[in-house]
Amino acid sequence: MKLRFLIKKAWPKRWRLLPKYSLKNALSLGFMLFALIPLFLIVGSSAYLFNQRIQSELKKRLIAFEQGIELELNDIEEKLRFASFNHARDTELLRLFQTRRIPQLERFSKRIIENFISDRISFYFQNGEHVLSATATRVTENPQMVLPEEGDLLSKDLILDIQEQKQLLQKTTRPDIGLVLESYTQLQSQNLPVGILKETIVIDRGYLLQTKERTGLHIGIFDSERKLVTSTFAPRLEKSLFRLPRPQDGFISRTMGTQDYLVLMHLLKDDEEHIAAYVAAFTSKANTQAALREIRNIFIFISALIIVGTFLFTQLAVRIVLGPLDKVRAASTEIAKGKLGHVVSVTSLEELSELIDAFNHMSKALKKTTQERELAQTQLFHSSRMVALGQLVAGVAHELNNPIGYTHSNITHLQTYIQKMKTMLSSYQHQCFKLPKKIQASLKETYDKLEMTYVLKDIDPLIQSSLDGAERTKDIVLGLRNFSRMDEAEIKAVDIHEGLDNTLRLLGSELKDKIQVHKKYGKLALFTCYPSQLNQVFMNLLTNAIHAISATGDIWITTHQSKKDIEIEIRDNGCGISPKNIDHVFDPFFTTKEIGKGTGLGLAISYGIIEKHRGKISVQSKQGVGTTFTLHLPRDHFPLKKD
Repeated sequence: MKLRFLIKKAWPKRWRLLPKYSLKNALSLGFMLFALIPLFLIVGSSAYLFNQRIQSELKKRLIAFEQGIELELNDIEEKLRFASFNHARDTELLRLFQTRRIPQLERFSKRIIENFISDRISFYFQNGEHVLSATATRVTENPQMVLPEEGDLLSKDLILDIQEQKQLLQKTTRPDIGLVLESYTQLQSQNLPVGILKETIVIDRGYLLQTKERTGLHIGIFDSERKLVTSTFAPRLEKSLFRLPRPQDGFISRTMGTQDYLVLMHLLKDDEEHIAAYVAAFTSKANTQAALREIRNIFIFISALIIVGTFLFTQLAVRIVLGPLDKVRAASTEIAKGKLGHVVSVTSLEELSELIDAFNHMSKALKKTTQERELAQTQLFHSSRMVALGQLVAGVAHELNNPIGYTHSNITHLQTYIQKMKTMLSSYQHQCFKLPKKIQASLKETYDKLEMTYVLKDIDPLIQSSLDGAERTKDIVLGLRNFSRMDEAEIKAVDIHEGLDNTLRLLGSELKDKIQVHKKYGKLALFTCYPSQLNQVFMNLLTNAIHAISATGDIWITTHQSKKDIEIEIRDNGCGISPKNIDHVFDPFFTTKEIGKGTGLGLAISYGIIEKHRGKISVQSKQGVGTTFTLHLPRDHFPLKKD
C-alpha cells in the first residue's frame, strides 16, 4: 500500500498512462525499459569490441607468422651461403673442375646436392661460360617443381661483383615459379680464381603449400612491383591477386571469391638493400563475420525472451516472488563479495523452486568455472614463459651462429697463413749461413730470446685447439636451436631419438671426460607429443644422472617400442637413492642435493608432463649401484590436434 501511495504522489494524474493500481504493469514496463536499453548498449559495444579484438588477434597471428617466416628465410639463406662456401673449398671438387673431368664432376656434384638444401648446383669458367649443372633427384622426379633455365654465359658485371665479394647471394622472383635464391661463390686454387660455383634454391608453390598446412594461412609471393608470382590460392582466385596495393601500415584487406582476408606484406631485400620480393600472408575474416551474425541473432532472441518473460513473471513478483527473490539478491551479494558456491534454500512454492535450483546450480557452476579459469591462467602463464624462454634461446643461438662461423673460417685461414710463415722462416734459416758471423750470432740470440723453437712447436696445437673449440661451440648452438624450437609449443609428431640427442648435445660440457653415454636405440615411429615439454623431461632425468656420478661413470639410454607404447629407460651407475627417499622423489620441493644446488621441482615437473601425455614414469634404485628411470608413453591415446 505504501508503494502505491508513493507512486500516486510521484506520478500526477495527467501523466498517468497506466491503469489505476497497475503496479504489475509498471514493474513490467519499467523492467523492460531498464533491461533492454542497457542490453542494447552492452550487446552493441560487445559486438564492436569483439570485432576489434578479433581483428587484433588476426593481426597478431599474421605478425607472429611474419616473424617466423623471416627467421625461416634467414635460416635458409645462411645455410645456402655456408654450404656454397664449403663446396667451393672442397678439394676433390676443385680437382675435378680444374682437370675438366666433366662426367666425374657431374656425378660428384649430384652426390653433394642430395645431402644439402640446394635444388641445383652449377659450374662456370672464370670468363662466365657455363660448364654443367646438376639437379637434385627430388626436383627431377617432381613434375610440379620447375627451376629457372640456366644461362650459357654470366654477365661481366656479375662476374666482377663475384670477384670483388668472393660470394654473392641474389634474390629474384620468376613468374609461375616463385622466389629464387642464387648463391655465387668464387672457386679458388692456391688463392687464384679458377671458376664460379652457383647453387640455387627455389621457394615455389609446393613449398608454400607445405607452410600453409603447418600454419593454416594462405601465402603469396609478389615481385618488387607487388605483382603476383605464385600463391597457395586456386588459379581462379589468383586473378584478383594480380597486383596488390601499397600497404600503409603493412596490412591491407582483400576479397577473394566470397571471403574477405586480412593481408600482411613482408618485404624482402637483397644484399644491396634493393626490394627483391614481397611475401604476403592471408587470414580469413569468415569466422569473425559468422560470430558477429551469431551475436546479432542471440541478441534478438534474448530480447524477445526478456520482453515475454518480464511481462509474465512480474505478475507474480508483487505478491509471492519478492520475498524469495530477496534471498536470491542477498546470495548474489555474497557471491559478488567473492563467496563463491553460496546457495539458497529451496522454497515450498513450485513456481520458485526451479528458479532457486537454477540459481544454486549457477552458483556452483560459477565456482567451478572460476577454479578452472584460474588453473587455465596458471597453465597459460607457464606456457607463455616457456615460449618467451624459447624465443630468447633461439635468438641467442641465431646471434651466436654468425660470429662462430666467422671465427671458424678465420682460424682456418690463419692456419694456412702460419704454415706459409713457417715455410718462409725455414727458408731464411737455410740462407742465414751466408751472412757474416756477427749477424748470424745476433739473429740466433734474438731467435733464442723469443723462444721461437717453442713457439713454432706450440702454435699448431693452439690453432687446432681453437678450431676444436669453434666446432664444439657450433654443436652447442645447433643443440640450442633444435632444443628450443618455437613451433614445438604445440602437439606434433617428432623423433624421440632426435630429442634425446639434442639434450645430450646441450649437456656435452658436463659429460666430457667424465661420463660415457651408451645408446641402445630401438626402432621407433614418430611420436605425437609436446616436444619441448618432453625434452624438458629428458633434460631433468639426464641432469640428475650426471649429478649422481661424483667422479667418472656411465649412463645407458635404451628405447623400445611395442604395439601400445614407447619405453624409454635412462640408467646410471651413480650413488643411487636411499629406500627412505625413493617414495618421495616425485614430491614437489623434495631434494637430497645441497642447499643452493637443487629446487626439488625437476622430477615433480617431469611427473606432471608424463601424466599430461597419459604415460607413466617409474624409478628403481640401489644405493652405491645406480638408478633407473623408465618412461612408458602410450602411442594411440594422444591424438595429433588439427587446425
